[in-house]
Amino acid sequence: MPRTSNVELPSAGELWEILAKESQRTSVHYDYLELRPDIFTPFKELCRKHKAECDWVEEYEQIDLTELDVRLRACFDKLEKSILGKTDPLHDSVYSSLVIERAPQKAKAIFVFGSPNNLRVQKAIELYKAGFADKIVISGHGPFYASQTQSEAERMAKVAIQAGIPRAALLLETEAITIPDNVKRTLDVFEKIEFRPTKLLIVASPFVLRRCEMDWYKFTPWTIETIPIAAASMSYDLTKEGWTTTARGIRVVLNEYAKLVFETKMDLLRRDLTV
Repeated sequence: MPRTSNVELPSAGELWEILAKESQRTSVHYDYLELRPDIFTPFKELCRKHKAECDWVEEYEQIDLTELDVRLRACFDKLEKSILGKTDPLHDSVYSSLVIERAPQKAKAIFVFGSPNNLRVQKAIELYKAGFADKIVISGHGPFYASQTQSEAERMAKVAIQAGIPRAALLLETEAITIPDNVKRTLDVFEKIEFRPTKLLIVASPFVLRRCEMDWYKFTPWTIETIPIAAASMSYDLTKEGWTTTARGIRVVLNEYAKLVFETKMDLLRRDLTV
């Protein structure tokens, strides 16, 4: 059965289906995780503490995609049962490893990842009015598993215009279906209009910022600096303090670790298919 929310992980088959529907732009850098092995340190410590197998973190390049999916799910099932409703300083570290927010700096543009709510665009409006950039780029149609008539980018653009942002200051990408697709399709647009920003403020929910940074690094064919900026969280169970209070919070946060691995694995598979 296909997913219906971001609480669920995609199956191996769905991963290939998603990839076929995304922009066909491929990675130019494959070493994001290799250069940052400490990303998974708190997560692996959590797994060891609760006897959840996590060898897949080091072995994912050699593991069949279907087997990787099975091992990830078994790991997360074990962790959910062990940490639901519990408090532990280690939980803060697991969450914080995904959050790489920096102080805002003057940039060429503010980039907003697609979202079903307006928290991200509201943060972008705040940054624009504070003078950090004179352009807001908004990307997103909606998740692969969702259906909607109006794109997320168009909805958020209306919010920005109502808040006093000039229409001429907005650049929209309305087709993306995933976080990597937000980046890939926006780069497609940038190349068409010959816009090559060297510094971007990138706005998303706190726990997805690590992956957002990774995708800009992977796909941009020129040197670019991204400044991750956290929008407000949608709910308490998606915050550092509250993510272990519900099964949904646990799954959404842990899924970010899975997606870091899955996306890198898919990049390598695509590269190998074209060699």
